[in-house]
Amino acid sequence: MNKHTLSVLKFSKIKKMLIKYTVSAIAEEIVNKIKPEINFETIVASQKETTEMREILAFEGSPPFSRTEDIRDELKKSKIVGTILDTVKILKILKVLKNSRLVKKYFLKLKDKYPLIKRRLEKIKIFKDLEEEINYCIGENAEVLNRASSELKKIRKEIIKKEQNIKNKLDKIIKSPHFSDVIQDPIVTIRQDRYVIPIKQGRKTKFPGIIHDKSDSGATLFIEPFELVELNNGLRQLIKDEQREILKILQKITAHIGEKAEGIYNSYLSLGEVDFIYARALLADKMNAIEPNLNQKGFVNLIQARHPLLSGNVVSININVGKEFDILLITGPNTGGKTVALKTVGLLAVMAQCGLHIPAVKDSEIAVFQKIFCDIGDEQNIEQSLSTFSSHMKYIVQILEEADSNSLVLLDELGAGTDPTEGAALSMALLDTLKQQKVKVVASTHHDTLKTYAYLTEGVCNARVEFDEKTLEPTYQISIGLPGRSCAFIIAQRLGLSSEVISKAQNFLSREKIKADNLIKKIEQDKKIIEKKKEQTEKIEEKSYKIKDKLTEELGKVENDKKEIMLKAYQRAEEIIKQTQDRANNIINNLKKKKILDKQSSKNIISEIREIDRKLKDETLKLKPKKELDKGRKIKKGDYVLIKNLKKKGEVISIFSKTKKCKVQIDNMKILVPIFDLERINKLEKSNENTNPVYSIPYEEAGERDNLFLSKMKYFKNQLSIRQLKVEEAQIKLEKYLDDAYYLGVSPVYIIHGKGKGILREEVKKMLSVIPYIESFRIGNPSEGGIGVTIAYLKK
Repeated sequence: MNKHTLSVLKFSKIKKMLIKYTVSAIAEEIVNKIKPEINFETIVASQKETTEMREILAFEGSPPFSRTEDIRDELKKSKIVGTILDTVKILKILKVLKNSRLVKKYFLKLKDKYPLIKRRLEKIKIFKDLEEEINYCIGENAEVLNRASSELKKIRKEIIKKEQNIKNKLDKIIKSPHFSDVIQDPIVTIRQDRYVIPIKQGRKTKFPGIIHDKSDSGATLFIEPFELVELNNGLRQLIKDEQREILKILQKITAHIGEKAEGIYNSYLSLGEVDFIYARALLADKMNAIEPNLNQKGFVNLIQARHPLLSGNVVSININVGKEFDILLITGPNTGGKTVALKTVGLLAVMAQCGLHIPAVKDSEIAVFQKIFCDIGDEQNIEQSLSTFSSHMKYIVQILEEADSNSLVLLDELGAGTDPTEGAALSMALLDTLKQQKVKVVASTHHDTLKTYAYLTEGVCNARVEFDEKTLEPTYQISIGLPGRSCAFIIAQRLGLSSEVISKAQNFLSREKIKADNLIKKIEQDKKIIEKKKEQTEKIEEKSYKIKDKLTEELGKVENDKKEIMLKAYQRAEEIIKQTQDRANNIINNLKKKKILDKQSSKNIISEIREIDRKLKDETLKLKPKKELDKGRKIKKGDYVLIKNLKKKGEVISIFSKTKKCKVQIDNMKILVPIFDLERINKLEKSNENTNPVYSIPYEEAGERDNLFLSKMKYFKNQLSIRQLKVEEAQIKLEKYLDDAYYLGVSPVYIIHGKGKGILREEVKKMLSVIPYIESFRIGNPSEGGIGVTIAYLKK
């Protein structure tokens, strides 16, 4: 990647921001060396690694990283035979070993949830034996412990014994009346590693011993009594023995480190890489960034993108290039944000290719470019005595030589620094050449000729930075499709320049310039009218959809009412037929008893009654479609049926002919359903899908609880949005929702809390952690809403 580009875009400042989040020296070095990657698969993997680490931070907490120093020199020395590392250097290595073990242990508990991070962790090795050896031999304050060897322990016991013997003798001398006027201070001190007593200068002849030192004033001499010389000599020898044993222990540990130095080094590098990913995740959270969609087609579509180095209330921009057009030409007033827009596109492209998430919103897309060129700002080369124009031209020559269809070129103030006519002509030639090479270009300019060129040239599109003519302030928004209009006269007039001067200035303008400005003004007006009409059309369309939905709902109700009325009429007709049959039979029986009818007459009457009965039934059948009647009449115990209004399948376990209802088993639930709302189906097939939740509730025949359950089940959704709610409101709403979900047996459920500052996300996490019927929960995948959604699994 072009070094000039990285310098112009201030990528080093992004590195500094990233370094603040690293915890190891090696990760800091990795950050300092990072450059945009050009391999597509590598970049995709890096982006996914950052996403995985952000999910871990959001749902699992921070990994146990701790500050570690660079240990490469120590490892290198440890491989040299006979080298002895001191305790401080050994403890530096120990810290890396310990940090590697704790970090790996933390990530391994996450199992296979984060495969890319896991792949990094597999390269980290654990050196438990070496870690235990160092801990056993060296204390936290870098001292070699007594337990490091039996010999060291024995020597130190002798030293303590010898020191105590010396101190006893010295104490006896100090307290002796014989030396009370000789001793300067009744204390014991050490000079040249030997115990001595401070003696007055004028009384030294009264105190037999060896002088080792004197005070600055010369009034005090530090004398070792003759009777302690042998004891001090013995102590000195023991101290030498102690040092020799310590070196022996350290040499042994150093040799063990040297044996494993290669493995420790590789683990150290892998730990740094994981730390680097950790820093990327923290920076992404800080920027409220997203993982961009990546492509290899040169297409850039940034939605509400923000320049990462700007602070305060940063205005986001929407900008795209590479799909409908390869060249985007931005025009507008000075300080309107053109240069910032160019730098935003370039810097976000560089960040994406370094595995960094970008400050934009979801669905933003960015291409992987092999080369990115920037010609931005006043880069006058004083040393070579080149003018601004010459300096720009020199770099543009390089761009034309090296840029291709896999390149992104950012050109600021195209055609500036020279004669406007010639500058515009050169700019059009440059853009034409880049267009032929299919280079993706975002450029800014003030030249009106280039605005016209963009209108008339296929593959080139105008854009502008918006300017508020009322406040005379830029809004920094970018509108694609329209060129920027000159605001010089408007600004001058608002600032008090007389109308007469403005009028004279306008007279000096060429007719083409006036026509161009008027055309742009007319296009702006037409665009506003079109946008207004579009808005009205959308409102009308939305209203028509609502009316359509309402009518559909009403029609459905009418159809249901019609079916209900027809069913009731059918049921009533059947009752009348039954009553008619009973009465006819009673009449015939009575006539027979009274012997009024003979056999033949009875047969004739019965035949007539049956004919009437048949006709009544035929008329009754017309009240309800035959298909519906057949379904109801054919249903029997043991049949598998579809409950049409609930769209649930079950088995008929009882039929109540009087009430025309059936008891249906749906999984673990038994409910009463009108027979007319059932449709017989083939035997139930077990579904392997987990998308349809299993509902279960104890059966209470036609009870109030069944009705409540069916009502909830019919309208319950497996997602809840608590975005923009206060924490207290969200808690109440979520608790009620989870209770209903558990009652209905719905799992999983999607809790939409948004990204924001993560306050609601943390609150959801806390609630789910303490609710007993929550089996597990996780953050949503990118396709499910990412860190803005938490998915909870409820116990069955």
